[in-house]
Amino acid sequence: TTRDPRRWREAAATWGRLQASTLGREAELRALACVERPLGELAAAIAPLLADEHALALPGAEGGLGPGELARVRTLGPAMQARCGELAAAGIPYGLDHGDLWPSNVLLSAQGCVLIDWEDAGVAHPFLGLAPLLAMVRELRIDVAADELADAYLDAFAGLRSPGELRVLF
Repeated sequence: TTRDPRRWREAAATWGRLQASTLGREAELRALACVERPLGELAAAIAPLLADEHALALPGAEGGLGPGELARVRTLGPAMQARCGELAAAGIPYGLDHGDLWPSNVLLSAQGCVLIDWEDAGVAHPFLGLAPLLAMVRELRIDVAADELADAYLDAFAGLRSPGELRVLF
């Protein structure tokens, strides 16, 4: 994995451009067998997930939430559901979602960036798909701020809203 922040900004920008080019093409993507992941279904799944202590605490597994963390995460449920509503109300069309955009699925070379492992591709609100990349870049302690990656990604959506509005929605 490269530690060059410039390459990760390039990866985020590449994903943004690819995703933006598919906005509003839901019917075409569904015809290609991409599963639709509507914000309403995501919002409806939040409460059951937060109630599932086994799924969140992962008893006996590294990476599970402790009792205090679990309690704090559960308080976020209503805000997460509200954010789904805000994203839906913004009217940004759905597009291609990679579904598995971890750094291991991003190949970086001198010629550019290639995204691999498309088996989980779907149709979704565009601003959800960058989360795994953001999380793992932080986990790998790559010296690039999440804001820098978000800005590189959001440039592709400049025609939809002002940069400030895009940032708030993102």
